[in-house]
Amino acid sequence: MSALPEKKPGGGTYLPGDFRERVADGAAKYYRRHVHKLSPPNAGGWASGLCCFHADKTPSCSVNLATGAFCCHACNERGDLIHFHQKRSGLPFRQAVRDLLGLAP
Repeated sequence: MSALPEKKPGGGTYLPGDFRERVADGAAKYYRRHVHKLSPPNAGGWASGLCCFHADKTPSCSVNLATGAFCCHACNERGDLIHFHQKRSGLPFRQAVRDLLGLAP
């Protein structure tokens, strides 16, 4: 882990330099908790489940359990795990990252 100060001059908070890698490391656990009816992953790490961003009756959301990427083929929402968590929780970027990493707000 990076040894960065918790607060930036001016009041903001730092994110660890390796935050993207650390967030991706938790992708499988996160998606298994939040994507309903998730299928077993294929060789590339992709699994399909119900999209939580629209009324989904058949699995249309593909998530990569290794990298954290996601794509819904029905509503065209796509991005990484941080974007998924932001959209799900309503948090701004920095807070969403800190939440995913289990850091204090």
